[in-house]
Amino acid sequence: MPHRIEILKSTLHELEAELASVEELDDEARQLLQSAAAEIQEALQHDDAQTAVTSATDASSTWTDKLYDVAGDFEQSHPTLSRVVGNVASALAQLGI
Repeated sequence: MPHRIEILKSTLHELEAELASVEELDDEARQLLQSAAAEIQEALQHDDAQTAVTSATDASSTWTDKLYDVAGDFEQSHPTLSRVVGNVASALAQLGI
C-alpha cells in the first residue's frame, strides 16, 4: 500500500504542475482541482500508511467521481490535464477511495 500512496503523491504533484502551466482554464474548474489536490495532499501527510489511507479516504470520498467528471470535461480542450486528473482519480480508486 505505501507504493500506491507514493504513486498518488506523485500524481498529485503532476496535477499541480499541470495546473500551473495551463493558462486557459475557467476559475471554477481550477479551484475545484486545486482544492481536491490540497485536501488529498494534506490527508496523505501521515507517517503511517494505513492512517494516511484512512485520512485520504475521509478527505476524498467525494473527489473520485468529481475528478472523473472533470477529466471528461477537459478531454478536448486540455488533453494532458484530462489525463492527469484521470490518473489522480484512478490512484484514489486503487487505494479503495
